[in-house]
Amino acid sequence: MKQFIKKWLGPLLIIVTLAIVIIVGMVNGTLPEAVKAVAHANPLFMILCVACYLAYLLCNAAGVKSFLKREGFDLKWKDSFLASLTGIYYSNITPGATGGQPMQIYKLTRFGIPTGIATSAVASCFIAWHLMRVVLVTALGIPYWGFITYNMGSYWPFLLLGYTYNVLLVALWLVFSFSKKPVEWIARFLSWLARKLPFIKNTEKTQEGIARTADKFHTSMQHLRYHKGEIFRQLVLGGLYMMMLVSILYFAYRGVGLSGTTYGQIT
Repeated sequence: MKQFIKKWLGPLLIIVTLAIVIIVGMVNGTLPEAVKAVAHANPLFMILCVACYLAYLLCNAAGVKSFLKREGFDLKWKDSFLASLTGIYYSNITPGATGGQPMQIYKLTRFGIPTGIATSAVASCFIAWHLMRVVLVTALGIPYWGFITYNMGSYWPFLLLGYTYNVLLVALWLVFSFSKKPVEWIARFLSWLARKLPFIKNTEKTQEGIARTADKFHTSMQHLRYHKGEIFRQLVLGGLYMMMLVSILYFAYRGVGLSGTTYGQIT
């Protein structure tokens, strides 16, 4: 019974959430309008939207696969794509995209990747994406500052808040990735929590697993420090990842017949 639940719970959750989105979209009229807009859109721009989405997914999968290969795990492209799709899907249905990375890590462990190393792979990609987001916003924020402030009006402090959040997020992830003490603190907290939770029967085994995962995570992230080529590759893929995501919006904008805003302004 447990095996049956583990096998079908994920697909069932996806079907249920998609059904909810479709029902809500039909009730409020959003979905029929969206379908109508796509049906009358410029086919070339719609093809470019699909191409950018596939490239966006490819960058995600390639980043994880590249990191794992350096750690000695030759993950199949198919499995890397499935893990990336899982992460993207759960990012889209959970508040603040909090479920994406944990579910992507879980999917990687199903393909035989140790939890600590899977966490390192996803963390390295996560850092690269957010770091390149900060770089892109900084690079484009200066020439387009007038455009930004004009369109945001008195709400521009919220943009500054988001920018600060991303900078702090990158800094925090770097500290956790390359400093052992924060990782040990989290491992100790999780071990303490394991002793308190009544449904965890074998607390010693759980604590050993937590310590082993934390050690593998820290070790693999330490390896990254001495592989400059891998760092450069992750940053390039992170930049492409962000640009492909924005390009989908731009081509959709052009596809439905809108114009007057440049690619740089939308980015």
